[in-house]
Amino acid sequence: MHRVSPRRWAVLFAAVGLVGLSMVTRRSGAHSPLVESRPKSKRLASAENIE
Repeated sequence: MHRVSPRRWAVLFAAVGLVGLSMVTRRSGAHSPLVESRPKSKRLASAENIE
């Protein structure tokens, strides 16, 4: 099994965390201020607009 760089793991967990968080916030119908203040939330918002 080849070694995976720690940075790639961090990106992977961040992506999974953001997707999970967006699903939870969407289900509850409330947007978390933590997600709103994140600079990466722009990409998340564009993904929601496509749906």
